[in-house]
Amino acid sequence: MANQAADVEAICWRTLLAARGEPISYRVHEELTIEDVMAVVTRPQTNSVDVQNMSVIESRAWNVLINPDDLVDPVSGDRIEPRSGHLITTDSGQALKVQPSDGSQLAWRWNSSNQIWRRINAAES
Repeated sequence: MANQAADVEAICWRTLLAARGEPISYRVHEELTIEDVMAVVTRPQTNSVDVQNMSVIESRAWNVLINPDDLVDPVSGDRIEPRSGHLITTDSGQALKVQPSDGSQLAWRWNSSNQIWRRINAAES
């Protein structure tokens, strides 16, 4: 049954990527950027915080869905684990900074126990 669930999730992932996927670049640091990675960038969630004098601070957060096998260090061949400070740039040029969300220390989580894709937390940079 577990293999069937993983197969179904893999089909769902490929379908989602075909329907909503877009190329992004993923920068780990100045010397390592992975170009043309296909990912799904979700609609932003807007958070507003009221501050004194009727000012509002607004931030927008995204989830970037990505196949972990697409984030690989070309020199070592190791998978890259998304971390705070990494930078995602969409095809339209929008810069998103990887960061933890919801009080967690991790900047990403698996889609399910089958680990087909990662959900990376990011905010406008």
